[in-house]
Amino acid sequence: MLDSFNLIMMVGLAFIVPLALLVQLLIQHELTLKLRDEGLHAYGTVTRAYRDSSGDSGTSDVVEYVFHLPDGEEIRGRYEDSRSSHRLPEKGDPVEVLYLANNPERHQCVGQEVGLAKTLGWLAFLVIWMGLWGINLMQEFQKQEASSPTRQHHKPASPSKSPPPRNPLARPTEDYN
Repeated sequence: MLDSFNLIMMVGLAFIVPLALLVQLLIQHELTLKLRDEGLHAYGTVTRAYRDSSGDSGTSDVVEYVFHLPDGEEIRGRYEDSRSSHRLPEKGDPVEVLYLANNPERHQCVGQEVGLAKTLGWLAFLVIWMGLWGINLMQEFQKQEASSPTRQHHKPASPSKSPPPRNPLARPTEDYN
């Protein structure tokens, strides 16, 4: 039986978390497209890079970097990369960045873009995920319905043999014979 806490947890895992991930992915994809059209190039350097294995999805490389705008303003950023087929950058390695002139805090390192294939792949995965959880929740509710105490169904009373009730607003009929 599902209690309200378990129901909230299941709905969160089934729909809220995947939708939040999907929104974040779409925002990153939108930024990638905007940077392709309007982005300005800057070059910076890696300030720190390390392997992080704290997540349950394996290890990922965390790369922190800094780049400077033409006016000298310093912008810091970081990205995570879960591909294990490349070497971990070292402090001082160069990075290329695309940024928006009107909002340099919105930037991405070249090579870290979120392309259409990645977006569509994650979209398909998340839709399947939500569908499977939806089926699971429906089955759970059906089990609860089947195991809940049955309600007594009352049959309507059979009509009596007496004449139907007289309508008080009806005109009386008189026999003039």
